[in-house]
Amino acid sequence: MIATSNNQHNLSQKCKRCCEGMNKTLHMISNNPSLGLYRIQENVHKMLPQVTECHRQMKEQTTKIENQIYDVATAIEVVKEIGETKETFCKIDGLLAKATATAALINMKKS
Repeated sequence: MIATSNNQHNLSQKCKRCCEGMNKTLHMISNNPSLGLYRIQENVHKMLPQVTECHRQMKEQTTKIENQIYDVATAIEVVKEIGETKETFCKIDGLLAKATATAALINMKKS
């Protein structure tokens, strides 16, 4: 009986050491950095299509904004140029007034 009890005690200790060893091994495997990197890779793989789509939309919006900026800059230049032509139009108006007055005088002389 003593031998059986001693064998059981030894077996119990061996089982306990084996379980502790397995616990340590599983703990090391589950906390392994490569497992963490695998999770990161998994997350990146899942998020990549969304990030790519967002990047494409941003490029598209950037192109639209650049085109609108170009349009506004061109419109500003046109408005400035129109402002600069005011003097020319005033001269043309004066010349037309003189020409009309001269034409009226010529018509009066003919009659």
